[in-house]
Amino acid sequence: MNLDGYLFAPVAAGLWRQRELYDGTYTFSDLADAHELMQVQAENARRAVEAGRDANG
Repeated sequence: MNLDGYLFAPVAAGLWRQRELYDGTYTFSDLADAHELMQVQAENARRAVEAGRDANG
């Protein structure tokens, strides 16, 4: 696993700011929660695309 990619994913997703990675704003538990949130958002987006395809025949 690329640790930098894992740490910076919430920043890339616009959930956090880079400085918050370094200033102690978030804990490791917060990081895990952010990843869970991003997974839920991705699944919801996938389902929305699928539903759109189904609705259009």
